[in-house]
Amino acid sequence: MLDSSPKDIRKKLCQSDDHVGLLEDLAKALTDIGDYEMQVAISEALCRMTPRKLREDFAGKWFRFRSFASAFTSIRDKDFETDCRTFLNELNSYFGNSRRVFSFPCIQAFLDSAELFKPEDEFLKEFWVDFNIGTSTISFFVNDPKNTLWELIHLPKDVVSMYDLQECDDQKILEVHMSTPLSHGEITGKIVKIIFSAEHNIQTALTRVFPDKPQSSSVSKEALQLGDSSTKMEGTQHEQTSVPQTFARHVCLTL
Repeated sequence: MLDSSPKDIRKKLCQSDDHVGLLEDLAKALTDIGDYEMQVAISEALCRMTPRKLREDFAGKWFRFRSFASAFTSIRDKDFETDCRTFLNELNSYFGNSRRVFSFPCIQAFLDSAELFKPEDEFLKEFWVDFNIGTSTISFFVNDPKNTLWELIHLPKDVVSMYDLQECDDQKILEVHMSTPLSHGEITGKIVKIIFSAEHNIQTALTRVFPDKPQSSSVSKEALQLGDSSTKMEGTQHEQTSVPQTFARHVCLTL
């Protein structure tokens, strides 16, 4: 409706007290909503409800840091998804471990044994995975070769039976086990595996998204190696309890 209105009507509407108050409430909701897709929807609404010439002035009032306002006003209509990603990543990251949305780039993702790929977009440099505290979901967009739109993979808490996070060398490998099958095109599976760089704090995000979901009791590589070292020091009388390092390597290689 606003897009088809004359510019002078849109300008008057944007400067009305009710409209200004609504925009401020929407901008505040960005950091509280706790779901990346909802953040994108709010960002789109803010862009559509403010003429581009007034957007910089409004953004300066909505966001106390100039860098956030600058990132918001840099969102281009033709590259909305990628520009909005840049803006929201910067906004969410500012709040550290208290943020409501954790977003990390992944190296690879799989549905059972089938690899999933990031959307084909020249401006999308990373394969982003979002941990949404407000809706208790993990979500990420994948390429859909049969459709020009991006497909959303959605892992809500209600259908997650358990998860497993292991660190192997310079990677963190997350497996999410679903109670009901997940479909992508012609692929159907119950296990989603996502591989991240070891530098990312995936565990904090997981425990906040799935606080009451069981984590696999499988032992990490570091724990196995520590157990092996301690049993060697105790002597041969406890040989049956020691864990060979070859087994520790096997755990990593077969994830």
